Amino acid sequence: MKLPSYLLGFSLLAALLSATPPSAAQQAEPAQAEPAQAASDPDDPSEAPATPAQAGVARFKVELSPDEITVGDRVEAQLTLVWMGPEPTAEPRFPTWQETWGSAEILSTTEPESFTDQSARRIYRQTLTLTAFEAGDVKLPKITVAVPLADETLDVTHDDDVSFVVRSVLPDTAGEAGTEDAAAPGEEEQELLPRPAAPLEALNPNQRFFWTLGILGVSALVMAWLLLRRVGAPAAAATQRPLAPPLEELLQRLRQLDPSVSEPAHTGLSLVLRNFLGRRLAVRAVESTTTEIQRLLRQTPVPPAVARGTIRLLQDCDHVKFAGLNVTEATTDDRLLKARELAREIEEALIPPEPPAEVAS
Repeated sequence: MKLPSYLLGFSLLAALLSATPPSAAQQAEPAQAEPAQAASDPDDPSEAPATPAQAGVARFKVELSPDEITVGDRVEAQLTLVWMGPEPTAEPRFPTWQETWGSAEILSTTEPESFTDQSARRIYRQTLTLTAFEAGDVKLPKITVAVPLADETLDVTHDDDVSFVVRSVLPDTAGEAGTEDAAAPGEEEQELLPRPAAPLEALNPNQRFFWTLGILGVSALVMAWLLLRRVGAPAAAATQRPLAPPLEELLQRLRQLDPSVSEPAHTGLSLVLRNFLGRRLAVRAVESTTTEIQRLLRQTPVPPAVARGTIRLLQDCDHVKFAGLNVTEATTDDRLLKARELAREIEEALIPPEPPAEVAS
Protein backbone atom coordinates (compact mmCIF):
# COMPACT_ATOMS: atom_id res chain seq x y z
CA MET A 1 0.00 0.00 0.00
CA LYS A 2 1.53 3.35 -0.99
CA LEU A 3 1.27 6.14 1.61
CA PRO A 4 0.35 9.66 0.57
CA SER A 5 3.20 12.12 0.31
CA TYR A 6 1.98 14.33 3.22
CA LEU A 7 1.79 11.33 5.58
CA LEU A 8 5.30 10.36 4.58
CA GLY A 9 6.53 13.89 5.41
CA PHE A 10 4.94 13.80 8.90
CA SER A 11 6.60 10.45 9.62
CA LEU A 12 10.03 11.77 8.68
CA LEU A 13 9.52 14.89 10.88
CA ALA A 14 8.50 12.75 13.91
CA ALA A 15 11.56 10.56 13.46
CA LEU A 16 13.84 13.60 13.41
CA LEU A 17 12.27 15.05 16.57
CA SER A 18 12.64 11.74 18.47
CA ALA A 19 16.37 11.62 17.58
CA THR A 20 17.05 15.21 18.90
CA PRO A 21 19.50 15.22 21.93
CA PRO A 22 17.97 16.20 25.33
CA SER A 23 18.00 19.84 26.36
CA ALA A 24 20.26 21.32 29.05
CA ALA A 25 17.39 21.34 31.57
CA GLN A 26 16.72 17.67 30.92
CA GLN A 27 20.41 16.87 31.34
CA ALA A 28 20.58 18.75 34.71
CA GLU A 29 17.76 16.74 36.31
CA PRO A 30 19.74 13.49 36.74
CA ALA A 31 22.77 15.45 37.97
CA GLN A 32 20.66 17.05 40.72
CA ALA A 33 19.31 13.68 41.83
CA GLU A 34 22.74 12.08 42.18
CA PRO A 35 23.91 13.99 45.30
CA ALA A 36 20.74 13.05 47.17
CA GLN A 37 21.35 9.41 46.35
CA ALA A 38 25.00 9.69 47.35
CA ALA A 39 24.11 11.31 50.69
CA SER A 40 22.05 8.26 51.59
CA ASP A 41 25.08 6.02 51.17
CA PRO A 42 27.52 6.55 54.10
CA ASP A 43 30.31 4.56 52.41
CA ASP A 44 30.36 6.77 49.27
CA PRO A 45 33.57 8.86 49.41
CA SER A 46 31.99 11.58 47.28
CA GLU A 47 29.42 12.56 49.94
CA ALA A 48 29.26 16.17 51.08
CA PRO A 49 31.02 17.16 54.36
CA ALA A 50 28.78 16.59 57.38
CA THR A 51 28.72 18.06 60.86
CA PRO A 52 30.63 16.16 63.58
CA ALA A 53 27.44 14.74 65.06
CA GLN A 54 26.30 13.48 61.64
CA ALA A 55 29.72 12.03 60.89
CA GLY A 56 29.59 9.96 64.13
CA VAL A 57 32.76 11.32 65.72
CA ALA A 58 31.44 11.30 69.30
CA ARG A 59 29.78 8.69 71.48
CA PHE A 60 28.68 9.42 75.07
CA LYS A 61 27.47 6.75 77.47
CA VAL A 62 26.67 6.41 81.19
CA GLU A 63 27.25 3.08 82.98
CA LEU A 64 25.96 2.26 86.48
CA SER A 65 27.40 -0.37 88.80
CA PRO A 66 25.40 -1.93 90.35
CA ASP A 67 22.02 -1.13 88.85
CA GLU A 68 20.08 -2.42 91.87
CA ILE A 69 20.77 -1.49 95.51
CA THR A 70 19.09 -1.25 98.88
CA VAL A 71 18.29 2.05 100.57
CA GLY A 72 21.46 4.02 101.34
CA ASP A 73 23.87 1.83 99.35
CA ARG A 74 26.23 3.35 96.81
CA VAL A 75 26.13 3.31 93.03
CA GLU A 76 29.12 4.16 90.85
CA ALA A 77 28.22 6.10 87.69
CA GLN A 78 30.91 6.17 85.01
CA LEU A 79 30.56 8.86 82.32
CA THR A 80 32.57 8.07 79.18
CA LEU A 81 32.95 10.28 76.10
CA VAL A 82 34.60 8.59 73.08
CA TRP A 83 35.87 11.25 70.68
CA MET A 84 36.90 10.33 67.12
CA GLY A 85 36.81 13.76 65.48
CA PRO A 86 39.23 16.66 65.14
CA GLU A 87 41.27 17.73 68.12
CA PRO A 88 39.16 19.91 70.47
CA THR A 89 40.48 23.38 71.25
CA ALA A 90 39.99 22.71 74.97
CA GLU A 91 39.03 19.90 77.30
CA PRO A 92 35.35 18.84 77.01
CA ARG A 93 33.16 20.39 79.69
CA PHE A 94 31.27 17.87 81.82
CA PRO A 95 28.24 19.09 83.83
CA THR A 96 28.86 21.23 86.90
CA TRP A 97 27.59 18.89 89.60
CA GLN A 98 25.90 20.16 92.74
CA GLU A 99 24.42 17.84 95.39
CA THR A 100 21.91 15.80 93.37
CA TRP A 101 21.41 14.23 89.96
CA GLY A 102 17.70 13.97 89.56
CA SER A 103 16.38 12.27 92.71
CA ALA A 104 19.78 10.65 93.48
CA GLU A 105 22.23 12.22 95.90
CA ILE A 106 25.84 12.77 94.79
CA LEU A 107 28.31 11.62 97.44
CA SER A 108 31.53 12.30 95.52
CA THR A 109 32.86 13.19 92.06
CA THR A 110 36.24 12.78 90.40
CA GLU A 111 38.01 15.17 88.10
CA PRO A 112 37.57 14.25 84.40
CA GLU A 113 40.49 12.24 83.04
CA SER A 114 41.54 11.69 79.42
CA PHE A 115 43.61 9.09 77.57
CA THR A 116 44.00 7.54 74.11
CA ASP A 117 43.00 3.92 73.45
CA GLN A 118 44.56 1.45 71.01
CA SER A 119 42.36 2.71 68.15
CA ALA A 120 43.75 6.25 68.54
CA ARG A 121 40.43 7.43 69.92
CA ARG A 122 40.42 10.06 72.65
CA ILE A 123 38.59 8.92 75.81
CA TYR A 124 37.28 11.36 78.43
CA ARG A 125 35.92 9.87 81.66
CA GLN A 126 34.43 11.02 84.95
CA THR A 127 33.18 8.90 87.89
CA LEU A 128 30.41 9.80 90.34
CA THR A 129 29.27 8.02 93.52
CA LEU A 130 25.49 8.15 93.99
CA THR A 131 22.95 6.95 96.54
CA ALA A 132 19.21 7.16 97.16
CA PHE A 133 17.05 6.80 100.24
CA GLU A 134 13.65 6.24 98.65
CA ALA A 135 12.67 2.82 97.33
CA GLY A 136 11.69 2.55 93.69
CA ASP A 137 13.07 3.24 90.24
CA VAL A 138 15.48 6.20 90.23
CA LYS A 139 15.70 7.72 86.75
CA LEU A 140 18.65 9.98 86.03
CA PRO A 141 18.02 12.91 83.66
CA LYS A 142 20.04 13.04 80.47
CA ILE A 143 23.18 15.14 80.60
CA THR A 144 25.28 16.86 77.93
CA VAL A 145 29.03 17.25 77.46
CA ALA A 146 30.19 20.34 75.54
CA VAL A 147 33.15 19.78 73.19
CA PRO A 148 34.75 23.07 72.03
CA LEU A 149 35.96 22.98 68.40
CA ALA A 150 37.61 25.57 66.21
CA ASP A 151 34.39 26.82 64.57
CA GLU A 152 31.67 25.63 66.95
CA THR A 153 30.90 23.91 70.28
CA LEU A 154 29.41 20.46 69.91
CA ASP A 155 26.92 19.29 72.57
CA VAL A 156 26.97 15.50 72.98
CA THR A 157 24.10 13.83 74.90
CA HIS A 158 23.79 10.14 75.74
CA ASP A 159 20.87 8.44 73.97
CA ASP A 160 20.05 5.64 76.43
CA ASP A 161 17.86 6.19 79.48
CA VAL A 162 19.82 5.63 82.70
CA SER A 163 18.23 4.44 85.94
CA PHE A 164 18.77 2.14 88.89
CA VAL A 165 16.43 0.37 91.30
CA VAL A 166 16.37 0.93 95.05
CA ARG A 167 14.99 -1.95 97.11
CA SER A 168 13.65 -1.44 100.61
CA VAL A 169 15.20 -3.43 103.44
CA LEU A 170 11.77 -3.76 105.07
CA PRO A 171 9.19 -6.32 103.93
CA ASP A 172 6.04 -5.02 102.28
CA THR A 173 3.64 -7.25 104.19
CA ALA A 174 3.59 -9.35 107.32
CA GLY A 175 3.66 -12.48 105.18
CA GLU A 176 7.00 -11.47 103.63
CA ALA A 177 8.46 -11.01 107.11
CA GLY A 178 7.60 -14.62 108.00
CA THR A 179 5.51 -13.80 111.09
CA GLU A 180 2.90 -16.10 112.49
CA ASP A 181 0.30 -13.34 112.42
CA ALA A 182 0.21 -13.27 108.61
CA ALA A 183 -3.29 -13.57 107.28
CA ALA A 184 -4.11 -16.89 105.64
CA PRO A 185 -5.20 -16.93 101.97
CA GLY A 186 -8.76 -15.71 101.65
CA GLU A 187 -8.83 -14.12 105.10
CA GLU A 188 -8.89 -10.39 105.70
CA GLU A 189 -6.10 -8.81 107.70
CA GLN A 190 -7.24 -7.52 111.09
CA GLU A 191 -5.97 -4.32 112.62
CA LEU A 192 -3.55 -4.94 115.47
CA LEU A 193 -4.58 -3.28 118.73
CA PRO A 194 -2.26 -2.64 121.69
CA ARG A 195 -2.81 -4.63 124.84
CA PRO A 196 -4.30 -2.81 127.84
CA ALA A 197 -1.92 -1.65 130.54
CA ALA A 198 -1.20 -4.31 133.14
CA PRO A 199 -2.20 -3.46 136.72
CA LEU A 200 0.50 -2.45 139.17
CA GLU A 201 1.91 -5.27 141.25
CA ALA A 202 3.40 -4.77 144.70
CA LEU A 203 6.87 -6.20 145.24
CA ASN A 204 7.11 -8.82 147.97
CA PRO A 205 10.72 -8.76 149.17
CA ASN A 206 11.68 -11.91 151.00
CA GLN A 207 14.50 -12.64 153.44
CA ARG A 208 17.00 -13.26 150.62
CA PHE A 209 16.50 -9.72 149.34
CA PHE A 210 17.38 -8.13 152.69
CA TRP A 211 20.45 -10.36 153.11
CA THR A 212 21.69 -9.31 149.65
CA LEU A 213 21.03 -5.63 150.38
CA GLY A 214 22.93 -5.82 153.66
CA ILE A 215 25.96 -7.54 152.13
CA LEU A 216 26.15 -4.96 149.33
CA GLY A 217 25.92 -2.10 151.84
CA VAL A 218 28.71 -3.48 154.01
CA SER A 219 30.90 -4.10 150.96
CA ALA A 220 30.41 -0.51 149.81
CA LEU A 221 31.41 0.86 153.21
CA VAL A 222 34.55 -1.29 153.33
CA MET A 223 35.61 -0.20 149.84
CA ALA A 224 35.03 3.47 150.70
CA TRP A 225 37.16 3.13 153.87
CA LEU A 226 40.01 1.47 151.95
CA LEU A 227 39.90 4.15 149.26
CA LEU A 228 40.01 6.99 151.76
CA ARG A 229 42.90 5.34 153.58
CA ARG A 230 44.86 4.86 150.36
CA VAL A 231 44.32 8.46 149.24
CA GLY A 232 44.95 9.99 152.64
CA ALA A 233 48.23 8.21 153.31
CA PRO A 234 50.33 10.01 150.62
CA ALA A 235 48.74 13.33 151.55
CA ALA A 236 49.65 12.85 155.20
CA ALA A 237 53.18 11.83 154.30
CA ALA A 238 53.53 14.88 152.07
CA THR A 239 52.41 17.19 154.82
CA GLN A 240 54.84 15.66 157.29
CA ARG A 241 57.84 15.81 154.93
CA PRO A 242 59.34 19.34 154.85
CA LEU A 243 59.58 20.98 151.45
CA ALA A 244 62.96 21.72 149.94
CA PRO A 245 63.83 25.33 149.09
CA PRO A 246 62.23 26.51 145.81
CA LEU A 247 65.43 26.50 143.76
CA GLU A 248 66.60 23.14 145.09
CA GLU A 249 63.17 21.60 144.41
CA LEU A 250 63.22 22.95 140.82
CA LEU A 251 66.65 21.46 140.14
CA GLN A 252 65.63 18.07 141.55
CA ARG A 253 62.43 17.87 139.51
CA LEU A 254 64.14 19.04 136.30
CA ARG A 255 66.65 16.17 136.60
CA GLN A 256 63.70 13.72 136.56
CA LEU A 257 62.46 14.89 133.12
CA ASP A 258 63.42 12.90 130.00
CA PRO A 259 64.34 15.23 127.08
CA SER A 260 63.91 12.41 124.54
CA VAL A 261 60.10 12.62 124.88
CA SER A 262 59.07 16.09 123.75
CA GLU A 263 55.50 16.57 125.01
CA PRO A 264 55.86 15.10 128.56
CA ALA A 265 59.16 16.92 129.03
CA HIS A 266 57.70 20.32 128.09
CA THR A 267 54.59 19.71 130.21
CA GLY A 268 56.76 18.88 133.22
CA LEU A 269 59.08 21.83 132.53
CA SER A 270 56.16 24.27 132.48
CA LEU A 271 54.74 22.87 135.73
CA VAL A 272 58.11 22.88 137.56
CA LEU A 273 58.90 26.45 136.47
CA ARG A 274 55.42 27.72 137.41
CA ASN A 275 55.66 26.02 140.81
CA PHE A 276 59.04 27.68 141.41
CA LEU A 277 57.65 31.11 140.52
CA GLY A 278 54.59 30.55 142.70
CA ARG A 279 56.67 29.60 145.76
CA ARG A 280 59.36 32.22 145.24
CA LEU A 281 57.05 35.14 144.40
CA ALA A 282 54.10 34.06 146.59
CA VAL A 283 51.66 34.10 143.63
CA ARG A 284 49.27 31.54 142.09
CA ALA A 285 51.55 30.86 139.14
CA VAL A 286 50.46 27.23 138.61
CA GLU A 287 46.82 28.24 138.03
CA SER A 288 47.70 31.39 136.04
CA THR A 289 48.13 31.74 132.30
CA THR A 290 51.39 32.79 130.70
CA THR A 291 50.02 36.29 130.10
CA GLU A 292 48.98 36.63 133.75
CA ILE A 293 52.45 35.50 134.90
CA GLN A 294 53.97 38.16 132.62
CA ARG A 295 51.94 40.87 134.39
CA LEU A 296 52.93 39.48 137.80
CA LEU A 297 56.66 39.53 136.94
CA ARG A 298 56.46 43.23 136.06
CA GLN A 299 55.53 43.95 139.69
CA THR A 300 58.57 42.14 141.09
CA PRO A 301 62.26 43.10 141.30
CA VAL A 302 63.10 40.47 138.66
CA PRO A 303 65.16 42.14 135.88
CA PRO A 304 63.16 42.74 132.65
CA ALA A 305 65.57 40.62 130.57
CA VAL A 306 65.16 37.67 132.96
CA ALA A 307 61.37 38.13 132.99
CA ARG A 308 61.23 38.16 129.17
CA GLY A 309 63.35 34.99 128.99
CA THR A 310 61.04 33.26 131.49
CA ILE A 311 57.89 34.21 129.57
CA ARG A 312 59.47 33.12 126.27
CA LEU A 313 60.34 29.72 127.76
CA LEU A 314 56.77 29.28 129.07
CA GLN A 315 55.40 30.19 125.62
CA ASP A 316 57.63 27.56 124.01
CA CYS A 317 56.20 24.99 126.42
CA ASP A 318 52.65 26.11 125.56
CA HIS A 319 53.34 25.59 121.84
CA VAL A 320 54.30 21.99 122.48
CA LYS A 321 51.49 21.29 124.99
CA PHE A 322 48.58 22.90 123.18
CA ALA A 323 49.65 23.24 119.51
CA GLY A 324 51.31 19.81 119.27
CA LEU A 325 54.62 21.27 118.04
CA ASN A 326 57.27 18.55 117.88
CA VAL A 327 60.85 19.56 118.76
CA THR A 328 64.09 17.65 118.82
CA GLU A 329 65.75 16.14 121.87
CA ALA A 330 68.57 18.66 121.66
CA THR A 331 66.12 21.59 121.75
CA THR A 332 64.32 20.09 124.75
CA ASP A 333 67.61 19.61 126.59
CA ASP A 334 68.58 23.24 125.88
CA ARG A 335 65.27 24.46 127.32
CA LEU A 336 65.76 22.42 130.50
CA LEU A 337 69.19 24.01 130.89
CA LYS A 338 67.69 27.46 130.22
CA ALA A 339 65.12 26.90 133.01
CA ARG A 340 67.95 26.23 135.50
CA GLU A 341 69.77 29.43 134.49
CA LEU A 342 66.62 31.57 134.70
CA ALA A 343 65.72 30.14 138.12
CA ARG A 344 69.19 30.97 139.50
CA GLU A 345 68.95 34.54 138.13
CA ILE A 346 65.49 35.01 139.67
CA GLU A 347 66.79 33.63 142.97
CA GLU A 348 69.69 36.10 142.95
CA ALA A 349 67.41 39.01 142.06
CA LEU A 350 65.12 38.27 145.01
CA ILE A 351 67.84 37.78 147.67
CA PRO A 352 67.75 40.87 149.89
CA PRO A 353 71.01 42.80 150.05
CA GLU A 354 73.15 42.27 153.12
CA PRO A 355 73.30 45.21 155.50
CA PRO A 356 76.57 47.13 155.43
CA ALA A 357 79.03 46.12 158.08
CA GLU A 358 79.53 48.56 160.91
CA VAL A 359 82.92 50.26 160.94
CA ALA A 360 84.62 50.10 164.29
CA SER A 361 85.48 53.51 165.63
